[in-house]
Amino acid sequence: MRSEVYTVAQLLAVRLRTGSGPVDAVRAVCHLARGPVVAELAEAVTWISSGVSAQRAYDKLAEATDEPAAARLYRLLAASSNSGGDIASSLLSVAEDLRLERKQDLARSAVKRRTAMLVPLLLFITPVMILFVAVPLLPMIFGTF
Repeated sequence: MRSEVYTVAQLLAVRLRTGSGPVDAVRAVCHLARGPVVAELAEAVTWISSGVSAQRAYDKLAEATDEPAAARLYRLLAASSNSGGDIASSLLSVAEDLRLERKQDLARSAVKRRTAMLVPLLLFITPVMILFVAVPLLPMIFGTF
């Protein structure tokens, strides 16, 4: 879900920059894309179509979702429905922040994997290397060549 929020935020920003309104942009993205974030946004569009205010619909989504990145996107959409300002740049900055967070998560995961790869090295290869070094040194230490 976290990796999808980045793409959805960018698609919404593109739609908003081309002149669509916030609800129309969400509706268009819901028709184009698939996934859990898009399904939640489609649910909000259904609520908005039935008469719930856009701010309330997005606030309900932010409260109900388990993903903090998606909740952040929904809160931004709720705030924009109230203010009516240009949120395309805010959506792009949210998308960039999410991309950087994802990149940092991948870097942390890579470090953990590299560390996990050291365990076999230390447990199996190091004793063998010590034996290869120790066997020639023993005769030199004890004086038997």
